[in-house]
Amino acid sequence: MNLREFNDEYLILKNHLDAIKTSTKNNIDLLRTEREDLVILNGDLIYAQRKNDKTEYENIKNQINLKKESIRNGKRIVEEQQRKISALQRSLDSRIKSIQQDPELSARMDKALAARYERKINKAFMDKEQAEATKTSLQNVKVLLSKHPHIENNVKLFLEKQLLEEKLNKQLERITEHNGEVVTYTDPDKANEIKTKLQSINNDKEKIRSNMYSICRKKKIDIREIDDIIDAIVESKSIVIGSKGVDLNSTFNKMNSSLNRKISRNNKIISEYNIAFSNISAYNKANDEAKEQKEKNDNDENNIHWWNFIKRYKNWKSSRESKKQTKELPEPVSYTTQEAKDERKQFNNSFKYDIVREAMDQRAKADIADARNIIRESKEREEEER
Repeated sequence: MNLREFNDEYLILKNHLDAIKTSTKNNIDLLRTEREDLVILNGDLIYAQRKNDKTEYENIKNQINLKKESIRNGKRIVEEQQRKISALQRSLDSRIKSIQQDPELSARMDKALAARYERKINKAFMDKEQAEATKTSLQNVKVLLSKHPHIENNVKLFLEKQLLEEKLNKQLERITEHNGEVVTYTDPDKANEIKTKLQSINNDKEKIRSNMYSICRKKKIDIREIDDIIDAIVESKSIVIGSKGVDLNSTFNKMNSSLNRKISRNNKIISEYNIAFSNISAYNKANDEAKEQKEKNDNDENNIHWWNFIKRYKNWKSSRESKKQTKELPEPVSYTTQEAKDERKQFNNSFKYDIVREAMDQRAKADIADARNIIRESKEREEEER
């Protein structure tokens, strides 16, 4: 398979398909507009009939007939374009399937997808662990603040200032114009007023933090966990306002719910990608076992092909040489031979082609869809057994 030529053909078809899809969408929008116009014309026709204005009635009736004919033509064009889209999509799917079924490219995709799935799993594990750690810290801080009202009041004040800062930043953004690196304001006086308020808020926040640090030092409390939770609440936009300012209990509950969702989402990712990764590993293991069996059959004594005599001779010679070796072993062969370099180059080069990347992405979507089906079926069986 000449990948370059195959990819060029694929891109021509894909660009043609994209162009027809865009044209079809425009024609569907035009049809929708014309149908709306027809409804209006029908209303005008009824109005002209009630007025008994025969001239206007005939004029509108002619417009309606022209509009209906235009809609019929537009509908025929869209239907023809949709048939072309289906045919082109089948042709593209056929080419992608050829890539996916090519043994060499399939093996490369397996290797690349296994690495991709492993990265996804590792990232999900890290995100989950981070969320669980934040959840633990959140509970610790909640208990701590219930015992120290002065620190709790400072946390509330800080979050209130944070909300005010966010509100002012939005106001400033609305009157800000960006021209490359140059920033100007549609209302410079208003901008200066907002900036002055923002500076005052920043000063207040620093004083609040300083006050919290002072209280924590006196009571020998580690401020870092409180700081981390404040940052996490701000980042997740979990601040809840009650009738008396910031409702800290509701804020903590909102933050906790957000963390639970994050943990659940990452558990789902881990489950799905573990199944996808296992399926690739199982497939590769089956292939390896098949290759080993084939080699074993090739070495069978009943197989008298000339190359097997050579293979058995090489095995005998290798065994004989190993017996003569001294205790000092030779230097291991480094995996930097030209053959290995060429193989790696070929592996990397195949993924520079759009059709190979698309084939791999489709394969990944199918793998995850299969994993979701497996999880769903497993849950259904568990529910039936209960």
